[in-house]
Amino acid sequence: MGPPDRGALGSRRPLWDPQIDGDVPEGLLVLQTPAMWDDGPGVEPMRRALRERSPHRVVEIREPGTAGSLIDADLIEPFYTGVEAVWTDETLDWVVYASHHWTVEVSGTLVPRLKALWPDLDDWRWVAPDWY
Repeated sequence: MGPPDRGALGSRRPLWDPQIDGDVPEGLLVLQTPAMWDDGPGVEPMRRALRERSPHRVVEIREPGTAGSLIDADLIEPFYTGVEAVWTDETLDWVVYASHHWTVEVSGTLVPRLKALWPDLDDWRWVAPDWY
């Protein structure tokens, strides 16, 4: 049996990881974690984008194996706190993932809205260090 086929993201694994060589896939934002700390520049655009959606509640799932919580969009704090976390809503058409790589990854329908609401978003994109 040979190696598995490469997936749509160019990896043998069915996911993209900031530690894997290659470009960030289209439709995925990978941000530096400090953009989402406390009053970081990405917090209000994220919350505003979520408030504009219906429903206004977010499912938060944090390690290690917690049952998850249903929180108000205004309470989302999408950054790594020592445990990885994922946020979405009942539509599952967007996902935010806070990684132990000190990145916050945003996908789905939230991406174009964040780009529209956050003028200096590009200043906060994650860039692979030279040693990767």
